[in-house]
Amino acid sequence: MDHRNLQKSEVPEWTHGDWVQIYVDRDPQDHENGFARIVENWGIPGVAVIPIRGRSIGMVQLYRPPITRSMLEIPRGMGHSEDLRAEAVRELQEETGLKIAPDALIDLGAVFPNGGLLATQIRLFAAVVPDTEAPTTPEDVNEIDQFLWVPVEDLLGTIRESSNDPHCTRDAITDVALLRALLAGLLPAVGL
Repeated sequence: MDHRNLQKSEVPEWTHGDWVQIYVDRDPQDHENGFARIVENWGIPGVAVIPIRGRSIGMVQLYRPPITRSMLEIPRGMGHSEDLRAEAVRELQEETGLKIAPDALIDLGAVFPNGGLLATQIRLFAAVVPDTEAPTTPEDVNEIDQFLWVPVEDLLGTIRESSNDPHCTRDAITDVALLRALLAGLLPAVGL
């Protein structure tokens, strides 16, 4: 099947509110088979922010039901508008308590978390937080278990070792944001 000839369905086969929509796109030559396309939030891009304070990264711990485990990730969420900077500021404040001006965010580009199945785009931002910033408390206590500052060397070490350490993110969006922040010179190149 040549996927470039797929006819994209305009009506989802299934929806779960604004969270997720599943479409089945069809090949005009093969009416029995289709290709699943999962869209989050009707195609509005999501956002993720990597908070950087000195040699530490702000991480949220939360439980992810699809993988039945808690994860450490950078703050992120679904977008609700096309103003991605405003969305990133909102998510950062909800999940960490940090308050950053939209123009203080550093754009790290977009990422497609799983282009083989998800029609989802996440815009990555970095927020450099002063060392004097007071400890913060998440505003969204129903979703986030805790917010903590994790040393950059710990995160990079667990990625390199692919360990089962609870600080090992295994979260692709977080790992890409770490890499892009490192390449942009926003993080110290510790232990590389």
